Amino acid sequence: HDFTNNGEYTQSGGAYFYSAGGSQSTLTNAASGTWNLTVNNNTTFAYNDSSSTMNFVNAGTFAKVNASGTVYFGTSSGSSNFTNSASMSITGGTLLMNGTGTGTFGGTLALGDTAAIRFDRGTHTFSAGALITGNGNFYVYGSATTVTLTDGYSLKQLQIQNGTLNAGGAMTVETFSQVNGTYASSENLTVSDTYGFAGGTAAHSGSGTTIIGSEATA
Repeated sequence: HDFTNNGEYTQSGGAYFYSAGGSQSTLTNAASGTWNLTVNNNTTFAYNDSSSTMNFVNAGTFAKVNASGTVYFGTSSGSSNFTNSASMSITGGTLLMNGTGTGTFGGTLALGDTAAIRFDRGTHTFSAGALITGNGNFYVYGSATTVTLTDGYSLKQLQIQNGTLNAGGAMTVETFSQVNGTYASSENLTVSDTYGFAGGTAAHSGSGTTIIGSEATA
């Protein structure tokens, strides 16, 4: 079953959408729509069983408006696909991409000061022209995830726990932290404040140069 919002919809409490029994469900926030996500901490707001597909498509305004807490999209089985082509914001807490499908990000992603977007599974691409704004944390976490940034960005916080981040353009990051996983780019990475690199299985690959700024610590 599909669901389309053309007005203002608030998903709150323990409310969730679930696709089961081999079905494919698409949740659409249309261009005229506002989707406010205020569900409880540790709620998976949309997901599927192992034989099904859940698609979330935002063409309007999608906002996680809780000041704190973690909200999940997708699960470790089946296919969970997230598409943003318009306005997406996380005021606080974490929006965790937990599905095994794909993420396609155009439009704008705005990260509040205490907010994070975290990628645990799946293959995610930020298309050419997509914007990432704000002071929150961009977090590549899961070993089974790959995130590709087609353009270069200036980010307040970039953290890699596992997985792969492919950077297609030059990156400027205030605070960079890498424990494991791979940062891959043919362009430069400039860190202006704090650089943390654990070594071990953590790797930088590609022909780009990592540059520690004159006022940065490492």
